[in-house]
Amino acid sequence: MALCLFGDDDYEEVATKVTGSLDRWGCWDASWSVPTSSAITQARKRLGRKVFAEVFEAVAEPVGGMFTRGAMLRQWRVLAIDGFDVDLPDSTQNAAEFGYAGSGANCEPSPKVRTI
Repeated sequence: MALCLFGDDDYEEVATKVTGSLDRWGCWDASWSVPTSSAITQARKRLGRKVFAEVFEAVAEPVGGMFTRGAMLRQWRVLAIDGFDVDLPDSTQNAAEFGYAGSGANCEPSPKVRTI
């Protein structure tokens, strides 16, 4: 859940943010340290895919209901699919065809294809 709240951060940064104020509440074990990204990935692998599918099925539900404005079109629930970017090899041809995301100092290092 915390990874959803801090979607731009890696595992270690999220764990640090979530546990950062526990010492002020008197519920902190000083011997605990933030797990590395590798440790979290290994733990997820040990759990397996089935656990995550079960958690998703148990907690996932539509955000909008029958009376949520814009969520329904007659009896059908409205669905939106967000776009995504794909990094391409940094070549002259790809740069000319697709360009780079951002501008100036914020320009991405490789060309991108944006899907919608």
